[in-house]
Amino acid sequence: MRHVSGLVSVTALALVGAGVRVASAEKPYASAGVVSLGGTAEIFFSSQSFTPDGADESSDVSVTSVDLQPVIGYFVIPRLELFGGLQLGIDKLSPDEGDDETTTAFGALVGAGYYVPAGSVWIGPRA
Repeated sequence: MRHVSGLVSVTALALVGAGVRVASAEKPYASAGVVSLGGTAEIFFSSQSFTPDGADESSDVSVTSVDLQPVIGYFVIPRLELFGGLQLGIDKLSPDEGDDETTTAFGALVGAGYYVPAGSVWIGPRA
């Protein structure tokens, strides 16, 4: 198999870890009782063209993926957040020859994070 053109990919992150505070103005971020909303959204496209050995024409295959992970968190004590959310994914494989194939995935996520202030942002590990 001879490779005619390389893999072309485009990834767009629409929302990465955005923290939207839903609390009264008296409570600073990462205080006990603060609710945060966030998550990620990703769109991915790749296209590949190849020519099998001995063939006159090339074959094209493209893949489109959409992944969404909305997350809601709650600070149980200062700096310690418990969070949960959903994972939604759709992948579509479109070969030149043959039928399109679509895969749909659903899941859930739970975890905890501990945050420390670093200037005007908060950083910390999440698991």
